[in-house]
Amino acid sequence: MFRLLLFLSLLTLILGQITYEDQHRREGCTDGKGAFRKLGEIWTERKSCIQRRCLPGAFRVIVQIKRCPKIEPSGNCTIKAGNGNNFPDCCKSLVC
Repeated sequence: MFRLLLFLSLLTLILGQITYEDQHRREGCTDGKGAFRKLGEIWTERKSCIQRRCLPGAFRVIVQIKRCPKIEPSGNCTIKAGNGNNFPDCCKSLVC
């Protein structure tokens, strides 16, 4: 379990916008509203523009959380708002 947590921590440092949440279940995950999600299921939270995936862990399930990348305007580029749809279309983008 320690190796898994160490691996996930290093992966988060490398990828930046992907984090993991350990849940105390074995069969599936629970989303923010308390609904059951099957292993392998992917769902999106539109208000916060986050994508989550229910993954099997060594002893418990893990929820993979993907967030939009942080972007900064530079030079002649501006930030364009996302379109409000599902991840990743809801993320802001850089227009040059």
